[in-house]
Amino acid sequence: MRICLYLDRSRTFRWHLWVAEALTALPGTKVVAAFAPGISPLPPSCSLLLDLERLVYGLDREHALEPMQAEVEHQFGVLDYRSVDADLIIDFSDDSPPPSSHRLLTPLFNGRAGELGLMMALTGSEPILVELIDSCRPGSAWWERPASVDREVLGKSMDGILSATARLLLSAVERGGAPHPSVKCVSQAVSPQLPTGGAVTASWSFAARSFIHKVTRRLTDLALGDRKWMVAWRPGGCAQLLNRARLGYSIVPDDRRRYFADPFPFSHNGREFIFVEEFPYATGRGCISVLEVKPGGQTTSLGIVLEEPFHLSYPFVFELGGDIWMIPEAGEGRGVYLYRATQFPFKWERSACLISGINAYDATLLRHDDRYWLFLCERAWHSSGWDMLSLYHARDLFGDWTRHICNPVIIDATLCRPGGAMFIYNGTLVRPAQNCSGLYGGSIELCRIDNLSEDTFSQTVVGHINAGAFGCHTYNASAGLEVIDVFGRPPGRGQIEASFIPISADVLRPYRSADANVQPPPSKAMDLPTTPAL
Repeated sequence: MRICLYLDRSRTFRWHLWVAEALTALPGTKVVAAFAPGISPLPPSCSLLLDLERLVYGLDREHALEPMQAEVEHQFGVLDYRSVDADLIIDFSDDSPPPSSHRLLTPLFNGRAGELGLMMALTGSEPILVELIDSCRPGSAWWERPASVDREVLGKSMDGILSATARLLLSAVERGGAPHPSVKCVSQAVSPQLPTGGAVTASWSFAARSFIHKVTRRLTDLALGDRKWMVAWRPGGCAQLLNRARLGYSIVPDDRRRYFADPFPFSHNGREFIFVEEFPYATGRGCISVLEVKPGGQTTSLGIVLEEPFHLSYPFVFELGGDIWMIPEAGEGRGVYLYRATQFPFKWERSACLISGINAYDATLLRHDDRYWLFLCERAWHSSGWDMLSLYHARDLFGDWTRHICNPVIIDATLCRPGGAMFIYNGTLVRPAQNCSGLYGGSIELCRIDNLSEDTFSQTVVGHINAGAFGCHTYNASAGLEVIDVFGRPPGRGQIEASFIPISADVLRPYRSADANVQPPPSKAMDLPTTPAL
């Protein structure tokens, strides 16, 4: 297949090079480039703002909007736009009609074309919707809702969103117009002409609001104390929050030299433990520690139990084959690692690298239809790690893990990143997911798994868990404990309240796999929102 990137000579950036290189790696693909006859450069104020941000915030020099015209010409050559012969054209030019081809893909950002369109969208307050208009699917666009890591830093948000857009383009080309989990009917928005004067005003206004807000927030933090993650628990698990809709939780105290997050409860020999990410401010690197909840309700820190040269968090603990295992998040370590308890809960040894060479976040294990499944978020280029859900499966935990053919199965900051172990509730297989659309870990979305097989995946949001003004990004339970984590300033009374809001009364209907004859997983294998024996 011959693919042509139709570019604006004045706006050929690194993220276009990412797309070209990724497409070149596809078997049987030839990538060429062509420049549109006209140019529409970014206003000077936009480039100045991005340069200022990189200086102030120390952002990566290899950013998505780094000019790459010479590199594209050198690697892929440039055809005359009047003589382009291609099976597929990806139109990045914004305002020049592309040459004819069998298939045309055009990315839009909140209905606007090009990087300037994305900048204009980011200066507003609305969520970002990326639509990929596909001439082979009239009336039905590919779409994604990528995370905006920090909307007060334009370059950082641009890096993440353009990275996710590059991955969406790659998925659309790989699927070749076939149905995909992220394909839904949306209106084809018209790309308006964006006045340069308006862009200048918007960019400087954005910069002013951003810096004023950051200074104000920092002064508030100094006066009231910085916000942080906190772990909260209550006795009696079994998804009581889902049954009662609103419950109070006790916050685990800390010494203000560290914070706790990502709680996973585990019952063992009549004792109740909570494995957590511990983040000591002195080291600036997460590790895994364990708390014990005594019968009288006191929580005691038993100390750090697992530490690596890279950041660790999200300690997914489970029992299998008479041993106790842990899969912590180790995205910075470029792999999904499995540890075995040699002296529970204090000593662990690395037993295997299940998947290597990927930046994987919050890997969550599920046993389903005689397969093991890992749900995790992956990063692509400079994406956030919050908005691309990927699945892997294997016949054996220590076997060869295979990528789902539709990876990433979803690109959506509202319901991708895992937020706790999956569980059966009233016959329904439920997956907690972090809603990172407003901020990282803003709340928990509970998703019903509708289909899961080697070539299908679908889910439906059935309810929300939130903690009022606090952020919340983990929900788990065991037979003895129900736990969440929250983000904010510690409340004086040491208590927090969480709420479960179902979407409707009948959304938690019985789970069915793609095979109608397959029954829900046995309750003894996965009947609580935690990690019992798999």
